[in-house]
Amino acid sequence: MTEPAIPLWTIFTATCPPFSPARSGSIPDLTLPPPLLMPATAPLHTYHGFVANWTLATDPCQHPHLGGLHGSFVRPLRKSTTGQLIPVFSTAKMAGNNDILVPAAMYYSGWDMFEADPVEINSTSWNQKANAIAWRGRASGGISTASNFMRFQRHRFLAMTNATTVAAAEACPQTNPRLGQNRKKRRWHGHSGASATSAPQHPNANCNDSTPGSIPFYTLPNPSTYPLPLAHSSSTRSTLSSWLSTWSPPTSTGFTNLTCRVPSGPNGTCPYNDDYFSPLPPLNLSAQINGFKYLPDIDGNSFSGRYRGFLLSTSVPLKATIYKEWHDKRLVPWAHFVPFDNTFVDLFGVMEYFIGDGVGRGGHDDQARRIAEDGKAWAERVLRKEDMEVYMLRLLLEWARVCDLQRERIGFVGDLV
Repeated sequence: MTEPAIPLWTIFTATCPPFSPARSGSIPDLTLPPPLLMPATAPLHTYHGFVANWTLATDPCQHPHLGGLHGSFVRPLRKSTTGQLIPVFSTAKMAGNNDILVPAAMYYSGWDMFEADPVEINSTSWNQKANAIAWRGRASGGISTASNFMRFQRHRFLAMTNATTVAAAEACPQTNPRLGQNRKKRRWHGHSGASATSAPQHPNANCNDSTPGSIPFYTLPNPSTYPLPLAHSSSTRSTLSSWLSTWSPPTSTGFTNLTCRVPSGPNGTCPYNDDYFSPLPPLNLSAQINGFKYLPDIDGNSFSGRYRGFLLSTSVPLKATIYKEWHDKRLVPWAHFVPFDNTFVDLFGVMEYFIGDGVGRGGHDDQARRIAEDGKAWAERVLRKEDMEVYMLRLLLEWARVCDLQRERIGFVGDLV
């Protein structure tokens, strides 16, 4: 395999079907600021803004804007490719790749980073958990720099789940910031509770009257896209940030390390995005599972190794990914986990459906609990270590058969014909 000089997005689109949006549609200018790449309406393959086809929702061929909104395409950590017909065994792949999938080592190893103690999982009832999300992780996803980190999926997710940034986006049309004017340092994660009365400044900010509700990372979704009471409220723009704070308080989501590609400061800080993010202490898997009802799972440099642990928990996994894994056909979206779009534009709608308006009205807590319980019960049946062993045995037997020059005669017993 070689390290190609051309962008990975260019290489990837060659694997897409000829009539897919990435090959036949109008390709967006991937150098545009992230807010201008965000979907203005409901993403493709959704029903009223919610993921309806999980296979297509995870396929970048159907969503060419991801070429500028996902670190795997913006600047991947590695991009070894080959045009030769050779077998590649891997733990995850994108649509269009022909890798032979195997279970990941972290799913089988039992590391506490990826698998919680079964006794601890059952130690907290659903009603004892916070009606909120929890996420911790490194600022991975690729090689982030001062000019591109706003395009990375984990950075965008944390910005969208922080009430300070959302308040800044809400204020954007009124404050109408311009480059270099009144720049204020503001930490968006692990902050001390400073109020957000004006939009934070940034060298790459794109906040003007033509992009309302915009900050460097994203644009707020159109309220008319999601047919829910809060989304249709005339006061949505003024209440979204306060509503968000009810299910995503300041310390519920955050980076544990900003993962610089330049010398980093103490405690995992990073000079070019310290204005936006502050590292938070780690939150182990058991603490997330026992403390919170909703567990988002976001791509890093590749797939997320916490997914199986979330599925085996008594909380609801919220999943967004562009990667395929060995177990995908065993899991049913909206039954075993809750899918959401890779731009996260539907995240507010998803959370509003489950928790309502933040004061107990309009939610569907019983449905969330059922997804959590059904997902756990199913994962305990089909994602066991024994299931991985059987999968690997069958895969290797088939691989040996394919490689055998006498493969047409293997297992042939004449007297059974």
